[in-house]
Amino acid sequence: MDEQLTKCCSCIPLKAGVVIASSLWLIYGIFQTVSNILYLISPNEGTNLYRYISVCTFSTIIFYGFITIGALFGLFVVAFSNTYKMMSIYSKIARGIVGFDIISHIVTIVVIVMYKSSILDKCVGPNDIDSDACNQTYTSALTLSIAVAVVSIPLSVYFSIIISAYAHKRKKKENPETDNDEFIDS
Repeated sequence: MDEQLTKCCSCIPLKAGVVIASSLWLIYGIFQTVSNILYLISPNEGTNLYRYISVCTFSTIIFYGFITIGALFGLFVVAFSNTYKMMSIYSKIARGIVGFDIISHIVTIVVIVMYKSSILDKCVGPNDIDSDACNQTYTSALTLSIAVAVVSIPLSVYFSIIISAYAHKRKKKENPETDNDEFIDS
């Protein structure tokens, strides 16, 4: 694996790539956590599609909270404890972050699809908003959720690969006598 991936994005050293990936996960995690908390407590029911799906919102807050904590751990490891053992732990956490990201996007999309009629009923019901505007808002929310998933999931997988490659590099640096075939990041 190390022979294949020695730089992040073909031009950035792996350590800097780990810092960038962890920073992006941190920013993304904080943004998603805070925005979902705001969705949950928002009094503006007319424009907030997710307010009616509090289970999805709670799970999203928890998932992105874990992503934020994992990214903070990764930044701590790179800054203060840059050893193979710690990078190996972060590599496992990075795989968990990918899992949380995938699950969160799938849950969001599935819930939006499953609760379409409830969302549209709430939109049209008390506010007498045109049903076409409600349908357009629903379609936009679903499309945005899918688009974010299509961008976020491959990036998260790539970030995890970068972190694993850097952990491998740390192992080779700390134990130069180990053979490439002996690397098992489990």
